[in-house]
Amino acid sequence: WVNTQRRHYKKSQKSNKLCNITKERIQLLNNIGFEWSLASYEPWEVRYKELVSYVNEFGDARVPKRFADNPFLGSWVNTQRRNYKKSQKIKKLFNITKERI
Repeated sequence: WVNTQRRHYKKSQKSNKLCNITKERIQLLNNIGFEWSLASYEPWEVRYKELVSYVNEFGDARVPKRFADNPFLGSWVNTQRRNYKKSQKIKKLFNITKERI
């Protein structure tokens, strides 16, 4: 439900329309301190340093996606893995040999 409210709010901000969320509802959520954006992104280097600390403590870089001690690190590592896999797929898709050129 919360993500839906954020999505509707974001749409209303982009198009200046009230896409399934009224001004009154926005105000009610604002009144209770609702966070419209959770974009508290740390620079890549900060997460990398956290990963280095994790490796020093646990001896590997296999951070669980839902790592209780640092959920942001677990999510970040998962994103890095996903991005790596995507990059490998792209390389395979565009692996054109000299003969084919």
